[in-house]
Amino acid sequence: CLLADEMGLGKTIQVIAHLCCLNPEARHLIIAPTSLIYNWQNEVLRFAPLLMPQLTLVSYDMLRLHIDDFIHQSFDTIIIDEAQAIKNRQTKKYEAVSQLHSLHRIILTGTPVQNHLGELWNLFQFANPGLLGSHEQFRQKYIVPIEQQDNKERSRQLKRIVSPFMLRRTKQEVIEELPDKTEINIPVELSDDELAVYEVIRRRAKQLLEDERSSSGVSVNTLAEITRLRQAACSAELVEKNWKGECSKLTALSDLLQEIVDGGNAVLVFSQFTSFLA
Repeated sequence: CLLADEMGLGKTIQVIAHLCCLNPEARHLIIAPTSLIYNWQNEVLRFAPLLMPQLTLVSYDMLRLHIDDFIHQSFDTIIIDEAQAIKNRQTKKYEAVSQLHSLHRIILTGTPVQNHLGELWNLFQFANPGLLGSHEQFRQKYIVPIEQQDNKERSRQLKRIVSPFMLRRTKQEVIEELPDKTEINIPVELSDDELAVYEVIRRRAKQLLEDERSSSGVSVNTLAEITRLRQAACSAELVEKNWKGECSKLTALSDLLQEIVDGGNAVLVFSQFTSFLA
């Protein structure tokens, strides 16, 4: 099935609740972007810790790199989060997930169709193979009439077919049930190179603090070093002007912003450092 609620309406919790109702000995595979793996782990530990031994959490990239370790396994349920990542059947990610075996499949995305109806076919071809026929059949029967001829009857027909397998709620539909504010913490693991930069500054700041332990207060130099440490936690480029490596936090932010913008939502991004915003 396809769980297509808009962002922030609790798709993760709904899936966890569903898994709790299944066979307690069943094995489940959860595939998500790297930036969301820790969120899944934290939510499971918070709401259903007994599920943890049954789950395998893997990112799209790790699945692709280690696909041989997964294709010979059979899972009760495969859950794909941010399923728009497999909306293109020509990609390596789609090729990897299509080789997996399970009794049930659940895909999660707040944007089931972003550019064209072909993306919907790609998602359902994984979630419910054969439901929409072959890609060529789908193109002739629905894509051409709906996108090129604005055929309302074909649009209603397609909706009737997918509705039993797709749950979609918008924020406007459940606005009164939503809390005033929802906070979601997404831990981001820095690369080894980024951690090396961070560690050099951390040791220097630690040494300065130890040297000043017997003095009456913390010097300006030490405070400056602590600020550099906070900057390094954002991006190594903020403290190493010649830095040419990746920025793990900006990569994670870009992935998150893409989902929000594709869903037609506005975004405010804050940082304590204007240099990081730049």
